[in-house]
Amino acid sequence: MPHIHPVTPAEASGAVSDLYDEMTAVRGSVPNLFQLLGYSPKMLGPAIALANFAGSPDSRVPARHKQLAYLIASYMNNCHYCLERHAVAGAKAGLTVAQIEAILDEEDINLLESPVFDAREKLIIQYSQELTAYTATTPETIEAMKKTFDDEEFLELTFVIATANMFNRLAEGLAVQLEPEYIRKTKED
Repeated sequence: MPHIHPVTPAEASGAVSDLYDEMTAVRGSVPNLFQLLGYSPKMLGPAIALANFAGSPDSRVPARHKQLAYLIASYMNNCHYCLERHAVAGAKAGLTVAQIEAILDEEDINLLESPVFDAREKLIIQYSQELTAYTATTPETIEAMKKTFDDEEFLELTFVIATANMFNRLAEGLAVQLEPEYIRKTKED
């Protein structure tokens, strides 16, 4: 159970209701995390904009690479809610089943050695791991990033990783419940 009561679409009014309507038009529903932010349109509006950028194909970095960076941060933060939701978003953005499974089952394999990721993707993984774990990265990683990505791509990846870290903390800090349609079947099910 979440630590605070969500503001459901039925309970929303005014600007929050309008934001919920916009979100429903784009996503089909209002995710539980955003219902917890429904107490204030001043928090909800910017949060929606951040989430939309992280998932948008309209940027210099392909959506699958942004989802990869987001998934790695969520894995590092042990954010079950964000991992499960972004596994679905990552698949829609073009990550393969093998790539998503490697991330979700990461204890079995070092992602930087996994054959399912190319060199560019491994650098995104390394950068996301370092930035999430330490809020800074090694000079070697920065040098590799600058050789591989232009300034705008570098900024976008950093922004997505920072966004993921913020949403991970919101989801974990508020004990957001995963929507039933995102619950994966396990081998035991």
